[in-house]
Amino acid sequence: MLKPILILTFIFGLLSCSSQKKLETLSSSFEIAKSSVQEWVGGRPESGSGVKLEIVISKQLDDVTFEEVYFREQLLACKTVADGANFIVLSEYKTTRSTEVDTKEIKSKNKFPFELKASEAVIGFKEGGADIMRYLKVTGIKEKPPLIFSRKSKD
Repeated sequence: MLKPILILTFIFGLLSCSSQKKLETLSSSFEIAKSSVQEWVGGRPESGSGVKLEIVISKQLDDVTFEEVYFREQLLACKTVADGANFIVLSEYKTTRSTEVDTKEIKSKNKFPFELKASEAVIGFKEGGADIMRYLKVTGIKEKPPLIFSRKSKD
């Protein structure tokens, strides 16, 4: 009687863990120096508005590819830009409904895969040419004042 219960418990345990995303607790080959988020508003209505997230990486990147960023209930595409000795992981999204948003569709329709505060994000990355996606939580994201672009006249 005890054996079937143990087998069922083991199977349910495996099934529930396979769909969850796991955050890295071990050291990776990069370090987060600082991070910030800034809202922006265009000078013309068609320019729209949006949010820009910057995560500065200060340690040498050893074959790391940044794939995605989870931030404020969004799954965002990201790009890496060299800035002197540092690298910046950039993610942006527009907040107007009339413009297309550069986000990936979250596969799980049930719920956002991470519980994050407004000042937290999760970076999805691959390291060493591996196909396995790893996740690292970024905390203490500094909120910068909004950037408001002025409308230029055609004079």
